[in-house]
Amino acid sequence: MKQSVEATITCSERPLFGIAEATVNQPPTFADSTNVERPVANEAIGDTEVLAAQALLKRVLAAESATHVQQQFLETARALVLTGSLARNEATLARSNGEWVSNSDADFFLIIRDGARQPNARQLSELSVLLEQRLLDQKFRVQVGINSVDSNYLRNLPRHIATFELRECGEVMWGDPEVLSLIPKFPPELISKEDAWRMLCNRSIELLGSLSSSEISGKDGKLVEYATIKLVLDSATSYLVFRGAYEPTYAARESRLRQILKIPLETPPPFDLERFGELVSRCTWLKVASHSTDAEIPTWQIATDFALKIWHWELVQLTEYQQSATDIELWRNWAGKQSGRDRFRAWVSATRRLRWSERGKNSFRWVQLAGNATPRYWIYLAANTILSQAVGQRSLAAKVSTDEWNRIVETLPDNKTLSGSSTRSLAALAEALTWNYKRFLFGTLA
Repeated sequence: MKQSVEATITCSERPLFGIAEATVNQPPTFADSTNVERPVANEAIGDTEVLAAQALLKRVLAAESATHVQQQFLETARALVLTGSLARNEATLARSNGEWVSNSDADFFLIIRDGARQPNARQLSELSVLLEQRLLDQKFRVQVGINSVDSNYLRNLPRHIATFELRECGEVMWGDPEVLSLIPKFPPELISKEDAWRMLCNRSIELLGSLSSSEISGKDGKLVEYATIKLVLDSATSYLVFRGAYEPTYAARESRLRQILKIPLETPPPFDLERFGELVSRCTWLKVASHSTDAEIPTWQIATDFALKIWHWELVQLTEYQQSATDIELWRNWAGKQSGRDRFRAWVSATRRLRWSERGKNSFRWVQLAGNATPRYWIYLAANTILSQAVGQRSLAAKVSTDEWNRIVETLPDNKTLSGSSTRSLAALAEALTWNYKRFLFGTLA
């Protein structure tokens, strides 16, 4: 992996095309997809001012992070690696009150030498805050996150989407320029399909969280718009993994999707593929070049309708069940493939996240839930149910029947916030679901 602080680091030598070549102020369309080559994965897209800001942000980030890592961890650190959309040069930057504000975090892996002591959470938090302040001094408002790992962590990473992206697009900001070669190389065809399905579920829940915040507390609708775009983009990500055609950047995925949509499938997905391709093209443009386009943001209902249909189609592939099966039938079949050991470990993990005073209150209900699925899968089922009703009602303000309310409430590991609730709205369920997602699923693969 080449060590660099430059703004444009490509993940491949493939020629640029497609969305990066589209005319400013005009999003690319599905019809543009004939006779094209696969794209450069890291090509920055946008007008001169934003590109200059992206380049400056990367230079400042590289210089400051390298300086402070050397000051604090020179004896123990092997390398500092930037990952995520900033590494791919696909971060969303916007001007606000004289500052550049990034909707994308600056996510780092601090690789510690084998046998050396790992830094504690306080040290990493202090370094994150320090880097955020240094960036703010240069008029960049960016949230910084740092995780410390060792070489064995890289060697043992599973065949997941994030692993593939880290190896292909991670950027060494300081230290051993070859550290990312420790990650086992594998083709996109071998990326875990379950990991792709989980990503789709996670983005659906994140959209529900933004919708419930907007409905209950009247927070900025921009959060809903951003979550909607992300859901569309990662619906495409998930779909591409199932087609064995994953690419590690938004622009590359958009063009790859347009290439494969005309290839017939034995079990075609139950939605309009051409319309889906057009939607993904539009949202890719909105995500990576929102400053230079007037493309219309899709409604959350349209995005959710596609996501729900992809959710169903992917479970058909995972379970080898019939397409005509209901969502709940597919979910039960897929959950039934989990081993008793996996379910046990997942519920133990969830129990550890409870306070001691909480552990006895739901034990009988949790034992019943554990007999069928992990907390993650129950939360995913609740999300699917809430979203399906929200799309049908066109709003999260809609009320649900007592029977449906009780059925969803009983599937949530922590449902105390809903006990005795008189609202019985989809928004209230979505808020509780988001709380469960953050409390029990963050930071674990269980």
